[in-house]
Amino acid sequence: MTTGRCLLATVWLLAAMAGCAPLESTFAVDPYLKKEITGDTFGACAARAYRARAAIEARRDVNYITAARFVEKAKAAQRNEHLAPWGDEPWLPAPAAGAQEKRDRLFAAFSLPARDECACGTALARYDGWLADAHDASVAGPALEGFEQALKACGKSA
Repeated sequence: MTTGRCLLATVWLLAAMAGCAPLESTFAVDPYLKKEITGDTFGACAARAYRARAAIEARRDVNYITAARFVEKAKAAQRNEHLAPWGDEPWLPAPAAGAQEKRDRLFAAFSLPARDECACGTALARYDGWLADAHDASVAGPALEGFEQALKACGKSA
């Protein structure tokens, strides 16, 4: 077995033992980041926002496992599947202070009869992005600001 194959086998084994996202899903991140997503529906806007977040994870944090999780949510949004905000996923670093209050506000905005569907999809993705960043004060502020802006726009009729 060549050194490269041994290294690849070791990486696969460690990923499987760690219970991480399947390693093959990380290889789908970069091609998806180049994908064009059109439309102004809830799903299309959520998909674009999740894709943008995946790019941050892949490029800023060089964290392809988390980037792959955002890509999977983007793909689900494109398929118009029911999306729920992340909560207590075991891979999140720690429970974020104020997460339940922000989650409640998100659901309240979703229940408004007059809402901007595109902004609501963006708000959902940005909430998840904030949760992923909440453990790091240097990046949590901008992530929270993005969520608050999208949430405010969500509650306004287009």
